Amino acid sequence: MEILFGLLGSILSGGATGLIGVVLQRFADYKNKQLDMQIRAADRAHELAVMSAEWQGKLSVAKEEGEAARDVADSGALAASYQGAFDRFAAWDMKREPWYFKMWMIGLDVLRGLVRPGLTVYLCVLTTLIYMEARGLVAKEDLEVSDALKLQVRIVETILYLTTTCVLWWFGSRNKAKQPA
Repeated sequence: MEILFGLLGSILSGGATGLIGVVLQRFADYKNKQLDMQIRAADRAHELAVMSAEWQGKLSVAKEEGEAARDVADSGALAASYQGAFDRFAAWDMKREPWYFKMWMIGLDVLRGLVRPGLTVYLCVLTTLIYMEARGLVAKEDLEVSDALKLQVRIVETILYLTTTCVLWWFGSRNKAKQPA
């Protein structure tokens, strides 16, 4: 009964950790969406201000028209800076950068993309190796039977915990894409 409760506890706690990870990921996505909406609202307000400045510039003297044109150029630079905030390092416009800087940025982008799947595979392989080593210890009978059983149960609980955490978090944060029509 103790083993059953231990296994069930590992599954439930791993599931809870995975769900917490999904909730935190969704909250971060929600905050990012709010920030994007604020940026768009600021862009719209700025565009309205620019249009108003252009209208006033057309009614004003040539000096006021020159100042309005300068404001329009500033707002264009601000809008371009918003559009230049890419998620990927390799997507930057690096025409003037040296080759080693470009390679460094591409390497960072590749590393960023491989962290989650690499960590998942690493944890699964590491846990499997630990389990196989524990099975070997039990087969050699270097441990007492009760200690060997406790060790195997603990390893199985860890495997279940890691698996449910990775699956729920990994796949729970991946279903954000819209379904095809």
